This record gives sequence, structure tokens and C-alpha cells, in this order.
Amino acid sequence: MSQCGLMKNGIFMNVTGDIDYCCEMPSEGEYRPTFSCDEYDKFKIHGKANYESSKTEWLPGCSGCQYNEEVNNKGSLRTVSEMHLTRNGEIVKEDDEAIRHAIINPGNICNLACRMCNGGSSSRWVSYTKIKKHIPIEAIDNFNVRHNWIYDDENMNILYTHVLTDKLRFLCFAGGEPTQNYRVLEMIQYLAEKGYSKKVCLNIITNGTLTLTDKWRSYFNSFERLELGVSIDGTFDNYEYIRQDSNWEKVYLNVRDYQALVKNHHDNSSQVGIAYCWQALNAHKFLHDRKWFKDNNIGWDYMTVHDPDYATLECIHPILREKYGISKLYHKEYKEENFKKLLKVNGWMDRLFKKEGALEKQNPDFFDTKLFPFAREVYNGAA
Repeated sequence: MSQCGLMKNGIFMNVTGDIDYCCEMPSEGEYRPTFSCDEYDKFKIHGKANYESSKTEWLPGCSGCQYNEEVNNKGSLRTVSEMHLTRNGEIVKEDDEAIRHAIINPGNICNLACRMCNGGSSSRWVSYTKIKKHIPIEAIDNFNVRHNWIYDDENMNILYTHVLTDKLRFLCFAGGEPTQNYRVLEMIQYLAEKGYSKKVCLNIITNGTLTLTDKWRSYFNSFERLELGVSIDGTFDNYEYIRQDSNWEKVYLNVRDYQALVKNHHDNSSQVGIAYCWQALNAHKFLHDRKWFKDNNIGWDYMTVHDPDYATLECIHPILREKYGISKLYHKEYKEENFKKLLKVNGWMDRLFKKEGALEKQNPDFFDTKLFPFAREVYNGAA
């Protein structure tokens, strides 16, 4: 089924304030058009037309959900959002175009520089790339962002007028890192004081590196449901490699703290879960990580990275996919050019972070001379 209520009742506002109806990443890399926040009326017309078309076909830009549902046979943003739109037995009428499902990224303020990320979502990456002039051509499109963003009053006025209303049922804050962004606390406080929060499921996607203050915690019980999603893409040293400037032990302790917080929330369905980005750098640990979180009673789900190309599972050779036990879980063709980009970009990052040789320590298979006789030369930037 392709019908998607987000096109009619959803909004996604990115770090610069542009809007779309969802944040799902298309698996083929072709993005939908977005609108500036002062084009809200145009955005609604566009979304309603797409909603009607979605009743009979999958639309361009929706392949991320289609891939998860039809190939991976797992929940997608489309199916998960449907549960929120109709929670507590509510029926959304066809002529109801109010925003009920919102995903808000109120800026790129973040304290980590994750390897599949860039300055568009991380102020930490902006800081790093300002001191490093020579960026590989393979990565330059992702790392040419030299500015930090946080929502201005125009962005906030759109949210107060059209999103933060009594119609809202699901609100997700992502980033950047939302727990570092004062606009997030401002919006949470507003919903609580207005009384709108009592019918809202509040979802916060955090990197888990920061302890939530008492001021944050004081507003949580006013929400119908609380969901804390912790972005963790590995375990132990592999996690720290992927998420530069992170600390595994500290994040693990915070996850346990979040679990206790949610357990004490008034709604028993509230939860903490791991939001795991399945990518080339953790492909060899994917099954191990899945088991580790399960064994430690930590909820876990994953999304497959489709962009940038040097982070995708297209970088993983078929022989290695078989070795890692993932050959039946991912079906897109291996691309050697993407694997070479992985070597070159992560070689640049390792030198930037003063971790020369760290990629080989994380995954020696990438430097198997029989499979990849070119690997070391490309990694070192000599090819």
C-alpha cells in the first residue's frame, strides 16, 4: 500500500527552516522538492496533490519507505506515522489537513562529528572543516557547509501558527542535537503551558552524550507519551570511531538513565530505543550489535543509510557480505567506486582526527590485499 497520510497531515522542517511533509531518505538518492517556510500555503497544496496520487502509486522520492516495506519487510516512516495519526481511535477525515505529525530539526547545533554526517547537521563538523582546507573531491559536496543555524523568529512563527496547536499528536525533535538547542526546550514548554501536550507523543532523537537537566525532565510528564531515541551506530570502539568526539561508556550510562526516566513516566507505553544507522562502517558488526542490544534489554531498530554513497552498504563486497551474514538483508549491487570513496574519505577523516590507520583497526577486511590490492594506496590519499 502506498497511501501516505503524512503528505496531508505531516510536516518536516529541516535545520535551515525548509519544509517537506516527511524526512524519509529515498533509497535511490532522488530528493523531493522542499519549500521555504514562507511558502507554507504552496507546500500544503503540493502535499495534498501528492496525497491523492499516493492512493494509487508509490511516488518519486518515496523509495525509502517502499524499500523498507517491500524489500526489507519492516516498518517504514509511512506505516509508523499512520499509527500516530490514528492513535486512541482518532479518525482523520479526508478534508482535515491540520498538522498532526511533525518532525523538527531546529538547527545544526551538535557536539559530535559523525562520519556519515556533515556540517549541514553538525556544528562540530563546521568547526572541523574550517581548520581543514583540503577536502577530498568525493566529500566536498557534503563538507562545504561553513555556517551554523538555529531557528529564527520567522521559523518559529510558522511553527506556532501551523504546527504547535491542539491538533498535534506526534512531535519529533532531531538535529543537530536537540538537547543542546534552546528552541527545543522553548517549544516543549509552550506545549505544556498551553495544555496541548497532553495529547502529544513527544519523541526526541538524541546522541545520548548529554545528561538531561531537571528543567527538561520537569515538562515530560505533561506529554501523553515520551519516546527517547538514542542515535547509536555501533558498540564500544566501533561506535566511537563512527561518532567522533563520543564516549561509549558515558552514552551507555545515559541510556540506562533514560530507561529509568521513561519507566517512571505516567504512560506505560513510553520507551527508549536505539536508532541505529546501518552503514559500511558497521556492516561487519551489524549482527553482533543487534544481539548485544537485545541481550542488554535495550530496544533497537535500524535504518539503512542511502547517502552519502561512501557510507552505504554498496561499499561492501559480496564476499564480505557473505562473511558478515548480511547478504540476504541487503540487495543493492556492490560498487567498487563507492568503496574507493569510503577509503579516501575515511582516510582524510582519520588524518583530520589524528587517528591514522584507525580504519584498518576497525575493519581489517577493507585492506585484504587479495580483494582490494589498491586499498592502502587509496586510503593514504596517494591514488
